[in-house]
Amino acid sequence: ESFGELPLAFVGVFSSIGMLVTYKKTGRIIDNIHTLGFGFLTVYHSFVGGMLVKVHTNINVILTLVICVGLILTMLLLVHKVPKENYGLLRKVSIIGSVLAIAAVLVITVIKMFWGWLRFRSMQDNLNQFSPWYLPQGFTTNNEYMSLPLGHSANSSVIIMITLLPYLYPRLNKSRKLFYAVSILWILCVMISRIIVGAHFASDVT
Repeated sequence: ESFGELPLAFVGVFSSIGMLVTYKKTGRIIDNIHTLGFGFLTVYHSFVGGMLVKVHTNINVILTLVICVGLILTMLLLVHKVPKENYGLLRKVSIIGSVLAIAAVLVITVIKMFWGWLRFRSMQDNLNQFSPWYLPQGFTTNNEYMSLPLGHSANSSVIIMITLLPYLYPRLNKSRKLFYAVSILWILCVMISRIIVGAHFASDVT
């Protein structure tokens, strides 16, 4: 619950920095727009990472900021470790990661708001409130009515991006299967944990 969604922030920050590093300047105003846009996204995704942890652990503001800055510095280091000859691939991976990091939040949140499905933990005293998952219950902004689909599952699933790392870092080629295994295990752990704490049904996490 506390750390399962962090891959979203990792991928978002890495991809935004990758977009900044691999951008070929044209000398036009579009250069400034690109820099400002992905600079903002870098800070935004790092902030999301810090807040995702803070919401579930109640850490103080200073530690939250440390996590934000740490995310940016760590991803900066990783991006600069990519060999220059692989910058073409880095650009493609960064585009995929940027779209995925934004879509995982935007698409899921919009569906949640219009689906209006009550969480399991909120209906335990009155199971008559249960309704089939495939029947939307109407628009809501109440978090307890945003059970479907599961944000934790979507955000944790962004970890699948690590399977692209061997393309960027040739020395990791021997670890391809390990990256797939870690991705699957991480996603499953997050999905199952959300059911265990009563925040979601199996249909939500699926």
